[in-house]
This record gives sequence, C-alpha cells and structure tokens, in this order.
Amino acid sequence: MTVHHFGVDCSGCGPSGSARTSLPLGDALRLRARWADRRALPRFGYWLLSRGAVVLAVCAALYVRNGFLIGWSNAYDVLIGITSPAAVRPQ
Repeated sequence: MTVHHFGVDCSGCGPSGSARTSLPLGDALRLRARWADRRALPRFGYWLLSRGAVVLAVCAALYVRNGFLIGWSNAYDVLIGITSPAAVRPQ
C-alpha cells in the first residue's frame, strides 16, 4: 500500500501517483483553486473579476462624494445621465 497526499491510499492511482481528483477539497482550497483558474474565463469575465471591481469602486466613490457635495438626488440624476454635471449647483 502506497500512501501519498494527506494519507490517501494511492496504490490504484495512475502512473504519476496522483489521487488529487478523488480528494475532497475544503472550502478554502476550493476557493483558491477557483481563483487560480480565473484566467480560464472568457475575456469579459476575467476583466470583471480583475479590473471591473476597481472601476466599480471608483464609480461608487465618485457617487458618494457627489452625494455629499451636490445632494443625493442631484448625484443620482448626474449618475444616470438625466442632468448634466455642469447644470447642477452645489447645495
């Protein structure tokens, strides 16, 4: 009996002796494996995970700043495009 990989019996494993596919992964390992495979996503999906979060954070920060400076109603109107930013006066 050959024991590899966290005490799993690998006597029936392939030529490499890997029993990786039969191991139950914990939540942390599963999440780490998913994050490592993010480059296998389509280009848009990869962009959303890598750069999209930064763009969304910048937009949210600008919305909050405008909400404090020109009021929340006006900030919403500018965000959606109802009102021009030049037409809004600070409160």
